[in-house]
Amino acid sequence: MEPTTDSNSNPHHSVRALVDYIREKPTLLVGTPTIECLSSFLSGWFWANEDRISDPEVWDRFEKYIATRYKTDIETIKWDRAIRFYSLNSVEAFSHFFDLFTRALNVEG
Repeated sequence: MEPTTDSNSNPHHSVRALVDYIREKPTLLVGTPTIECLSSFLSGWFWANEDRISDPEVWDRFEKYIATRYKTDIETIKWDRAIRFYSLNSVEAFSHFFDLFTRALNVEG
C-alpha cells in the first residue's frame, strides 16, 4: 500500500504520509522497531528530501508538541530522546511515537 496524503502533495515527500506508512509497515522501512532506528531513518529521509518536503509544518508542529508536553527545549533535547526518556524501553518509545504524532496533529494551534 502506498503512503496516503492529500491530493495536493506528493506522498513520497509528505511527512504525514511517511509516518502513516511507517506505522503500517515498520520493519520494511525502519528495520528494528526502536525509537533510535526510527530517528535515524527519519533523519536520513529529511536530509534526502530537505527541499522537497510538501508539509514541513507537520514536523514542526510535532516537535513543538513534544517540547511542550515534556517541558524541554527543542534545540537541547531532541524529540526521540524525550520520548525515550518517558518510555520503559526503545520499543515502547517507538510505539508511543505514533500516538504522540497523532496527538500533535490534533492539538489546536
